[in-house]
Amino acid sequence: MTEYTITAALVAGVLALSEATKALAGRLLANRNGRVLSAREHEMLQRLHDMHDRVDTDGTPLWYVPRSWSETQARIVDVCQQIDQSQRLIVETLQRIERRLEKE
Repeated sequence: MTEYTITAALVAGVLALSEATKALAGRLLANRNGRVLSAREHEMLQRLHDMHDRVDTDGTPLWYVPRSWSETQARIVDVCQQIDQSQRLIVETLQRIERRLEKE
């Protein structure tokens, strides 16, 4: 056998093992409640699995993390920093007022 044939056989074996694992997991999940899933339930479970399995070009899961999340996080950080600055200014102003009142 050539190196290419061995590699192709290994890839085919891994893919077959992956599909068998998915099928087994589906059966185990179905039998957990003591009943077998209907074809419609199995299809819905497979669709849910497919949705959770999708990722963007960076490998980030699309279902859990929206693509715009990094921009949203940056805006949240900016707002938090502005709030912090505003609160510091308020504290400084209140301290000055307190000092002036104490002098009087």
